[in-house]
Amino acid sequence: MTDMSATPEELRRPASAWERFARRFEYFYAMFAIMIYEGALTQSFRYYRGEDRLLAGETEITATVAQAIILSLLVLLLWVKRRRFIQALRDMVPYMIILSLCAISTVWSDYPFPTLRRSVTLSSCVFFGVYCYLTFGLRGTVALVGRATVILALMSLVVFVAIPQVGHETAFGYESAMRGVYSQKNNMGEAMLLAISCYVYLFIDGSLSPWRAVGTVGLLMFCILLSQSATSLVLASIVIAVGAIFYSSRNWRLRLVLVYFFAVVAVLVAVFLVADSAAVFAVLNRDPSFTGRLPLWDMSMQAIMRRPLLGYGYSGFWNQDSLIVQQIWQAIAWEAPSAHNGYLDIILQIGFLGLGFYAWVWGKTIVLSLSAWRESSLPEAQWILLFMLINVLLNLDEGPLPYPDQFTVLMPGVLLLLEAWRRDRRRQALPVGGRRPAPQVFAGGRWHAGQRS
Repeated sequence: MTDMSATPEELRRPASAWERFARRFEYFYAMFAIMIYEGALTQSFRYYRGEDRLLAGETEITATVAQAIILSLLVLLLWVKRRRFIQALRDMVPYMIILSLCAISTVWSDYPFPTLRRSVTLSSCVFFGVYCYLTFGLRGTVALVGRATVILALMSLVVFVAIPQVGHETAFGYESAMRGVYSQKNNMGEAMLLAISCYVYLFIDGSLSPWRAVGTVGLLMFCILLSQSATSLVLASIVIAVGAIFYSSRNWRLRLVLVYFFAVVAVLVAVFLVADSAAVFAVLNRDPSFTGRLPLWDMSMQAIMRRPLLGYGYSGFWNQDSLIVQQIWQAIAWEAPSAHNGYLDIILQIGFLGLGFYAWVWGKTIVLSLSAWRESSLPEAQWILLFMLINVLLNLDEGPLPYPDQFTVLMPGVLLLLEAWRRDRRRQALPVGGRRPAPQVFAGGRWHAGQRS
């Protein structure tokens, strides 16, 4: 067994009372940490006290305490799994280079202490993702993210109705939007979007009944609509469409109908966008400047040109007392907390060098997952493709990258599973006794004999 994650057989093995307690503890710990990394709960206390949202560079004491709890327990849990943890880090060399670059950027950052502190937070998020993979496997972690987000969605609906000062957005023009227990409406939209990909995959995988899948995805889509997050709404529709095409893989007639239908819809949307873009923007509650993003992107590009190679340091640019940031805010009449574009934020923080490392990691991930999907030898490949589709498109607008969030939690499991699959695939390709082995399927951390579908 080359994969380091827990297999389904191991998870179902009879356990003592202490082992059952330990598993429950790890389960609830992981659920709590995922909720915090999604950006939920911590700032709700701030809003309940009647305080405004955090400015760029500010921290919330509740979030700091939550992160300290997560990190302290994580150190203990990883110590128990230290051998597999060290092996996992060796399989994540490109990603570890990115983390190292974020930490080293303390040297040239204008705000070295925030850079160092947030580099530790980013690293702990990545290491938590490794822990989740070692404990639950990628599929189990995907299911955990889905469950945690559904709980937060239900809590958000209750808070939206019962505690308006917490659950309603306060940004100008979006006072009727729902942010629920999240820090901001777009954060909520991104969490619902990622959870939709999780439940679409679990339905394709056969783990969910059609009614349960439709009900859960419907709940998450309803929350996106209430949040008025146009980007998440569009991407959720794309994820559902691609998931439907994945689901039709065994019926070429159904797949042909679905591809034709979605192609027609895409063409009609493109025609309407060209013919009457104002109407499309009105439906999405956007203006032609993408709610001020175009001037923000232009100013961000000008700042990039001052330090193109290494950037301003991780979390070393968007700070409220930075003169450059104050000039940008004054020019766009908006206190933007980020560039609202993940690729620009990467360059601003760790330069084109950092963007190059991300391209290396993402490019390899997409190539390997496409190969696994074409061979039908890795069931999780379908979700990985949905996950990467969200990452690539979402960072064109909202820009959650690089950030210690639920996307960062899931990335280590993706990298580690694909690396295990690649390594075992090479071994399976070697002749055995003069013959090539029978077709195998990689699932649960092991290759299983059987006909590929």
